[in-house]
Amino acid sequence: MEKKKIWQASINGDSLIVVGTRSSIFLPFSNLGIIIIDEENDVSYKQEEQAIYNARDMAIVKSKINKSNIILVSATPSIETYYNYNQKKYHLVSLEKRFGKAKNPKINLIDMKYHNGKLFSSNALKIIEKKLREKKQVLILINRRGYAPITLCSKCGEKDSCKYCDINLVHHKSTNMMVCHHCGYTKVLNSDCNSCKRKNSIISLGYGIEKVVEEIKHFFKNCNLVSLSSDTIRQNDFLKTLKEIEDGKIEIIIGTQIISKGFNFLKLDSVFILDFDMWFYNADIRTNEKIFQLTQQVSGRTSRADDTGEVYIQTYDTDSYLLKILKSNNKEDFYKKELALREQGKLPPYKKLVAIILLSKEVEFLKKVSIKIKSYFEGFNHLEVLGPIPAPIEYIKSEYRYRILIKTNQSFLVQNILKGYDFKKILRNKVKVKIDIDPLSFF
Repeated sequence: MEKKKIWQASINGDSLIVVGTRSSIFLPFSNLGIIIIDEENDVSYKQEEQAIYNARDMAIVKSKINKSNIILVSATPSIETYYNYNQKKYHLVSLEKRFGKAKNPKINLIDMKYHNGKLFSSNALKIIEKKLREKKQVLILINRRGYAPITLCSKCGEKDSCKYCDINLVHHKSTNMMVCHHCGYTKVLNSDCNSCKRKNSIISLGYGIEKVVEEIKHFFKNCNLVSLSSDTIRQNDFLKTLKEIEDGKIEIIIGTQIISKGFNFLKLDSVFILDFDMWFYNADIRTNEKIFQLTQQVSGRTSRADDTGEVYIQTYDTDSYLLKILKSNNKEDFYKKELALREQGKLPPYKKLVAIILLSKEVEFLKKVSIKIKSYFEGFNHLEVLGPIPAPIEYIKSEYRYRILIKTNQSFLVQNILKGYDFKKILRNKVKVKIDIDPLSFF
């Protein structure tokens, strides 16, 4: 009923302020005055299932059609948005300083090469102990759910993988379950190997948020801590937890990126980033951009009162250009460097990308179809066709996946070609196809 009222009010042109998720962009406003896209760089504006669209980009188009104003808000604008500003397509309004007495935090690097592969460096533990003595709050960021990302047999090396996806199951110690974070498949952890039949041979490798909680409880036995991730927020009274943090009753906050933005914890003094180096291990062309944004966002949780907060990044690569930029807090340097790399690699915003993702249960037929589709698009000028190759995660939800990537500087040309191609004829109901214009994920 409430949805019906909002739709009717937007059609009638009634005075209306709508705070909504990405689907709210489809409301039929008859006198739209302004659209505000908060955190415009957030990848969650892109819907990647069913109808594929980017709500931020559709909002820009909607504002043009409706002749309304639009504001894209972000402390760390996307590369595309920053490029459009440089091209004089957008007008930039900058906030030169933080709100009130808030200062920029000091960024510190902890070189992990001298700490024998431990989860916490001895430096980090000493600093956390000092902060707790001073009655200051600490936030620890670990961008990985569960207890351990890999379990395997210590005798034969067999990994515990999902039966429906080509990916390792994640050990969730709190429930004693093995979970696939792609299809949702679960099973009870078995300490015996199913392959070589050895008893009690299964071990865990790597670490997730549950492992971090375990370690912190070991080193700081009497501290009050809370763990915040998509797995735990549903279980806790979230508003009550936030109030306890604000009141200073929680000493250590351990969270995934869900806690990295939007929260105003005045007693939070320092942030520790544990798995910084692991963020680089993926096939995403926007890796540097996403790491820069996440680090800036989580750093912004501190220094919100009078004191200058501190951020500690544990890393094995202290010479990283990205870390040097983060330490200097020079955003302009990052955008200039990243735009130069994108131009050199012929990547967005200098080129348009179109991903064709093909899915089938019959892998040999999928390969043949992929090659045929590639040969068709190679027949057109101004298109650079890459692939087909198996997706980085080739097998998901009992289907094989192949990817073709098209680069072009003529976006309407490739879309017209896609419209004119008879996919149904070649796919023969054996292959599903997804067309992703301006893809944000490449798994």
